[in-house]
Parts: sequence; C-alpha cells; structure tokens
Amino acid sequence: MKGKVLVTYATKYGATAEIAVKIGQVLGAEGVQVDVLNVKEVRDLSPYSAVILGSAVYVGRWRKEAVQFLEHNEEMLTQSTVWLFSSGPTGEGDPTDLLQGWRLPDKVNAIADRIQVKDSVVFSGDLEVVR
Repeated sequence: MKGKVLVTYATKYGATAEIAVKIGQVLGAEGVQVDVLNVKEVRDLSPYSAVILGSAVYVGRWRKEAVQFLEHNEEMLTQSTVWLFSSGPTGEGDPTDLLQGWRLPDKVNAIADRIQVKDSVVFSGDLEVVR
C-alpha cells in the first residue's frame, strides 16, 4: 500500500476504536504510514491515499457521525481507496452469519456503491465493553 492511510472510526463503548487501533498496528507493522483517529477528529483527507472507516452498529444502523463523515467526504473519498468495517454483533460464530448476511446499512451501502469501496467486513462487538 502506497501513501499514508487513515483508519477512522465511530464508537459508542470503545470496541470499534479497539478494532481500528489493531488495524492501524497491523498496517504499521507492515511499514505503512498510518493515522488512527476518531471521525470527530478528522479535519482533512488530503494527506491520505486510502481510508478505512469503521462504525459500531446498533439496531442495524451505523453511528450518526460515521454516516455524516461519509456524506460530507463522499466526493473526496471517490478519489481514494476506501474500505469499510462494521462492529457490533456479539455471540458465537461468524459475525456476518449472526447478521444473516447483512454487511452495511442501506444508507451506507448506497454511498459505498457510489464511492466504490474495495470491501466491507463485519467484526464481532465486545460484550464486555458494553457492560
């Protein structure tokens, strides 16, 4: 991966932030220059050649600030390589299976199609963080 990568996230209890930090650590260990920031802290996308955006999921919805980030930056994101991740289902088994194949909320899916994201994945949430 060439250029600087932004890993950004919207979280409620911290589990999504933990996933974002781990993604940043893995990329950093591979020599990728990476920043990991809460979406509320992102001011400028111009330094980044790629963006990884994740959001906690509650009742089938992404956090409002993650959706707003996509909407506000849609045009610029079409110029970048973008991946998305969702965090939320708890329980035993594959998180996508737990969500019966669901990967993104409809509103996010429409934006993802327009910006042509490379892929989207679902990670399990952390029930311990919620407690």
